[in-house]
Amino acid sequence: MGSVYEAQNTAIGKRVALKFIEGQADAEAIARFQREAEVASAVDSAHIVQIFDTGTTDEGQPYIVMELLRGESLGTRLRRLGRLSLGESIHVVGQVLRGLHRAHAAGVIHRDLKPDNIYLVDRDDDPLFAKILDFGISKITRPDPDAPGPGTITRQGTVLGTPFYMSPEQAQAIGDLDARSDLFSVGVILYECLVGQAPWASLTSYEAVIVALCSRDAPDVRASEPTVPAALAAVVKRALSRDRERRY
Repeated sequence: MGSVYEAQNTAIGKRVALKFIEGQADAEAIARFQREAEVASAVDSAHIVQIFDTGTTDEGQPYIVMELLRGESLGTRLRRLGRLSLGESIHVVGQVLRGLHRAHAAGVIHRDLKPDNIYLVDRDDDPLFAKILDFGISKITRPDPDAPGPGTITRQGTVLGTPFYMSPEQAQAIGDLDARSDLFSVGVILYECLVGQAPWASLTSYEAVIVALCSRDAPDVRASEPTVPAALAAVVKRALSRDRERRY
């Protein structure tokens, strides 16, 4: 959705990332872009990308100023290495869950969790420090409908997200998505970290993936990777339950 450039704050010399919308954007795309900044800055977690500022150029192009991350996305790492080790998988997904815990406590559902939206920062104390990116299609849930702040901009019945990582209820465009939808996506990510591909990666059409999500249980992770401990396989299976009442 956006192009990211390395930039420098000329006042203090700090290097930052500057994100712009790609090409001509309609009102909905601009709203999602602004939502990304608003939502990410509203959640206080070391595992969510930090937003410093937003604005519009003299030419009317919206931009976001965010922390500059050194490393690679989880998606890039998986494409490069095939899979993660058992310890790395648990380490990365555990950090993602900590970030999600803060987001969900703030009433934010991400709705587009996938390896490309998880960045692995190469820090001195942790070369695999996970940061969640891209809250552009997130959903805000609040008990008070008149509460201030960004609300959902997606019409009920609209399917948003990346098919391989969607929950069944998201694939069916059910309107009352909650935090358990994100947990399903995390289950898919953990499965992919351990095995090297998502559960439905062999399917070649959008429609086939949606049908599989809604009608078939995900395969046992140990069928593809027998070295996965039984206890961890049980965690993956529960996270990938089609019935969200059976998830965590």
